[in-house]
Parts: sequence; C-alpha cells; structure tokens
Amino acid sequence: MRDTIQHDSPWKEALDRFLRPFLELAFPEVACRICWAVDPIPLEQEFREIAHDAELGPLRADKLVKVRLLDGTDQWLLIHIEVQMHYDPDLLRWLFDYCCRIHSRFRFPVFSLAVLGDTRPTWRPDRCIGGFADHGLTLRFAVCKLSDFEGRLDEPAHRDNQTIIVIAAHLGTRRSGRISEPPGRLVQDHPHQHLVGSCRG
Repeated sequence: MRDTIQHDSPWKEALDRFLRPFLELAFPEVACRICWAVDPIPLEQEFREIAHDAELGPLRADKLVKVRLLDGTDQWLLIHIEVQMHYDPDLLRWLFDYCCRIHSRFRFPVFSLAVLGDTRPTWRPDRCIGGFADHGLTLRFAVCKLSDFEGRLDEPAHRDNQTIIVIAAHLGTRRSGRISEPPGRLVQDHPHQHLVGSCRG
C-alpha cells in the first residue's frame, strides 16, 4: 500500500518550492547537468492523467518536471521523482510503468529518481529488469536513501540547503513516530533552522 498523505505532503511541497536545492543535495550528478537559467516546467496535470490511466493509485509526492540540459544542445529531459517512505516491493513496478507511460506520451528521455525514507538499510533497489534470459527491458534509476544523512545534517556542505530541514524532520519523525510538519513550519520551528540559506531554486 502506498504511503499516507500525512507523510508525503511535506515532500510534495518541498519539491515544488526547492527543486534545485533538493537535486543539488540528493542527486548532485543530475543537478550539475541542468541549465537552471531555463526554468523547469512542471507537468503535474499531465502526470496525474498518466497515473489515472495506469490505475496506479493517487499521486502523493511523485513529481514530473521538464528541464533543459546544460550540454550545448537543444535537449530536454523529463525527471520523474518518486518519494517512498516505507518498504514496498511494488516500487519497481510503479517506476517501470511510470517511465514507459511518460516516454510514450512525451517522446523525451526520462530519468527516474527514487527517494527512499524507509528504515531498511539494505533496501537500495536501483533497477527493474523484465524479460527472459538475455532478452527484455531494464530500467535503471538513481536512489537517495534518507537514512544516509543520519549524523551528517550539520556538515558545512549542507548548511545553505533548504531541503536538509525536511530530511532532518523526517529522520526525527522516524525516531519519535510523530507526523512531519509542513516545510513552512519546519523552516521556522525545526532545531536545524540555522541551516536554511537563501533560496536558489
């Protein structure tokens, strides 16, 4: 079963407000290839239609954006971000189905990112393989495991990144069992609020 809206809504808001800082923190190898001089184009309505057609359940913090690449060519990339707060063996199926349907609709390259907030340290899926023997399709995706930030929240490299507050709140929620506060409250009330800098996203 997919996560409840209480856990995912802070992440949805954070991705809407701080896409660039989030990618720079969680997926720097992706962020450094994007031309941030060209505003990312959110594709929320289109993604809702894709999810509805696929009968994959209601969207939570999933996000689809169109970004321009910083490589001297007129190429765009669709980035699909899936936030999963609990272990779920169906995650690979969702990612695979989403990727296929997104590419079929837009005809742009699709890059899938998975943010995993579960408590299983060894659960780090990074590909979905379908087929038989040496034939079939393989979807590879990048993974950010939020538990990897335990003990690293105050590192200087993270000091000016807004999304570290959301990650800190998530880790605190896991320890205490409390529901996360929305990002707006986190910026004001969280003990790591000194980490917040100017918004670059």
